[in-house]
Amino acid sequence: MTPAALRGAIERCGEPVRIVRDGEVFSFFACIQPRPHTNQLGTGEPVLHSRFGREDPRQFYYYGPPDGGGELVESGTILETETARYLVVTCHEFRFRGEAVYRWASLKPADQEVDDGTVFIH
Repeated sequence: MTPAALRGAIERCGEPVRIVRDGEVFSFFACIQPRPHTNQLGTGEPVLHSRFGREDPRQFYYYGPPDGGGELVESGTILETETARYLVVTCHEFRFRGEAVYRWASLKPADQEVDDGTVFIH
């Protein structure tokens, strides 16, 4: 798949997202999906099912463009959709032949307490 085809797939399959940075709004399309459920047995956490299989309701995957606003997606960024807000936990850029073709990130709900005790409310 070429970089242009990847960008087209993200736009067709994704949803509008936005980042607000220093009062400026950056809008673009990205794909956000629940992270597949791995091993929560015995924790009392509910097991949810989606078209992607079992999912963990506290973690999500992000796939988005490397530019056009997508370059602002980095650890600590708050990413908003029409219905939810997410905190970017980790982010990596995927490169092909030296060209950035997409960014991948791990997300958590933005208003959820994180491991170090910090609560992100924006």
